Amino acid sequence: MSIFQDSNNCYSNDWDSSPWKPYYNKLTSRTLGEDSGDDTTIKVWCAEEELEGKVFTLTCTTGTPDKLTSVSYPSPEGGPAYTELDDFDIDEVTAHDDRTVKWWYGPGVAMQFPDGSDDTTYTQSTVYTHTIAASDIGEKVYDGGIHCWMKLPHAPQDGGVTAATETDIYSKNIPMEYINHNDFLMVFNSYGHLPIRGAGNCGLTVQFQYADVLNAETGQFRDATLPIWDDIDITDTTNDVNLSYMAASLITSGGFDNRENAKSIRFYWYTEDAPGGEAIFHGGQFIRVSLYPVKH
Repeated sequence: MSIFQDSNNCYSNDWDSSPWKPYYNKLTSRTLGEDSGDDTTIKVWCAEEELEGKVFTLTCTTGTPDKLTSVSYPSPEGGPAYTELDDFDIDEVTAHDDRTVKWWYGPGVAMQFPDGSDDTTYTQSTVYTHTIAASDIGEKVYDGGIHCWMKLPHAPQDGGVTAATETDIYSKNIPMEYINHNDFLMVFNSYGHLPIRGAGNCGLTVQFQYADVLNAETGQFRDATLPIWDDIDITDTTNDVNLSYMAASLITSGGFDNRENAKSIRFYWYTEDAPGGEAIFHGGQFIRVSLYPVKH
């Protein structure tokens, strides 16, 4: 199924996640020169075969430090391009090409600034066109897991300092033939996206839902009693995630209430609400999630 199953516009509030796949495309990268503006190359990455032929326009501007400010791509229906402008704020300090982390600005596309660039690299708006070619798509790798993309929520769950828009973000139903009733390992951020947030606390809670019917839909799921992660800071590389902003949890059948009767399982995440002081994640951030069955 298409990664644009929710919506052709991955920056809209309608797009939550891509379908699970039993393989991934090996990461490939290349350098990309500017269309206009300053003479500076960036590194771009692709990890989704469905993106072949799509054209993404990236705009970088001067600042302290210099930063990427907007991304857009054409609508397949015609009309205005789909654009992420809201707090799309990644800079050369936090995502440059001597680090494992990248800025995944779409479900399967990423960029990095060149190592050594600084806040004098851009003196004006500089535009790049990232056209996905067949040569950008790496070979399929079947590693025994299933993988999907999920977007980070762009507002606290119940309001906080900003009215809620993207609150709960839901995965697609997890294929039961892969999970069944086995224990499994959940790897959060398995492609090393660098999360960017505003000032203040910005905790993420990850929760499972289950249903006793096959192919359950919204309204048929029930929450598990306890969350997998409760209000963790996914930018805290000392306590909550590793230096590539990844984290893993072993999900056991004994620790998941009512799972023995579950016929549909999905999970969702949201930003905790703390009125008057809750930061939000910046817009246009995509996290790859990987699940691996653990058979005994």
